[in-house]
Amino acid sequence: MNYLSALSLLVSFLSLAEGLYVLITSPSNPLNRRYFYMTLCIALWLFGASFAYSGIDREAVIFWFRICSFGFIFLHAFTLHFVITLTRPSFSITQCRMCYLLYLPSLIFQYQSLTGTIVFREFVKEGAYWTAEPDFNSPVFLLLVFNYLVYYLLSAILLVLYAKRVTNKKEKRKAWLLFVAILSTILFYNLEPFLVPYFTAYRPLVVSPLFSIVWISIIAYAIIRYNFLSYRPSAITREILDSIDEAVLVFDSEFRLVYANKFIHRLREKLPPRHEALPSSVYGWFPESASLKSALTELLSKSTKAFSCVLSLYAMPRKLFQARFSLIRDSDGSPSGLVFIGKEAVTGSTFFAEKGITRKEEQVLEHLIQGDPLKTIAKNEHMGLRTVKTHCAHIYQKLGVKNRFQLLELLHTSNLMPDRVSDRKLFPLLEKQPPYGH
Repeated sequence: MNYLSALSLLVSFLSLAEGLYVLITSPSNPLNRRYFYMTLCIALWLFGASFAYSGIDREAVIFWFRICSFGFIFLHAFTLHFVITLTRPSFSITQCRMCYLLYLPSLIFQYQSLTGTIVFREFVKEGAYWTAEPDFNSPVFLLLVFNYLVYYLLSAILLVLYAKRVTNKKEKRKAWLLFVAILSTILFYNLEPFLVPYFTAYRPLVVSPLFSIVWISIIAYAIIRYNFLSYRPSAITREILDSIDEAVLVFDSEFRLVYANKFIHRLREKLPPRHEALPSSVYGWFPESASLKSALTELLSKSTKAFSCVLSLYAMPRKLFQARFSLIRDSDGSPSGLVFIGKEAVTGSTFFAEKGITRKEEQVLEHLIQGDPLKTIAKNEHMGLRTVKTHCAHIYQKLGVKNRFQLLELLHTSNLMPDRVSDRKLFPLLEKQPPYGH
């Protein structure tokens, strides 16, 4: 066995392994099944080529060439069918069945390969390796080349149209990766065995099957980088959590951090360098950990399923979150961890500044929230009673309310959390509430 045979077996194994991985990931998905058939064609082509490269005589080389011919004769048909399935998922059942007509030319070419000659008219051993002579004058050869070039070009066109049509950036990138893979396939599969011999006196070693490693590598990159053909529940869950524009933390049953979504990492980027490392436990995340401990223990003991509260995150004491802690259970119902989802609360100062509330009016507003009488406000803020009433009138007008009752109702419905310590008497930093929706 020479080095070409060894390389062919290696690439054949890699191709089959990639196809089996894709198939096992989602065996019921037609897209995954058709990609497996593509890798099966490549693996068969390379497997037969590995024995042809080391054939002991001309008859052995022809025999193994006929064995591997199924791979390269059907590969372009499976490729086009795969691309159609990817880019045209809305096809009807009838249209999908019509796609099987794509394999008819390959069946004819396969019959010709098994009963006569196709592609190469002669094999000659030169030194340690066999060389081939392309049959450029054969009508069957020209029809085969025309057939697979048309199929590959149609596949490339469909991918370009698909990349322009979809809005999802990840889908666009996957489509362009496949486009590059197909163009590479057209080039490398034809360069050494056909293009170079056509313009020169070079007799090809027919190493084109080995260039399948380019296709396999590009698809492997798409699988790793974009979860192409390999959507697992864990990957989908991670993508969903990362897309949530709220803080999401997942802890195990021992309150150790398991996962923090992208929202958390964006918050971390705004912190000083000393806070770059994320806390490893739930108690490092929340300044109110002492108050949380009993509530979380109660949650894991199954006595409650979830609870909500208002709290702040580590290193951000002035940033309040409307938080919900929910229990995670495994398949037998046992608690296996908990999820924290926190929505950043709109602070009173920010909201009031947007409404044009001045600093003096905000000071009066603090007293209104706490229920202080107008005379008390005037005394504490060293203002005249008439001035306080004027400030109140301006506040009501800017906020679109008529009295103090409507003001408090607005604060309640808007979930406004005052920044000042005095205001937090009305909004405790950790106040257990019923879960959302109750």
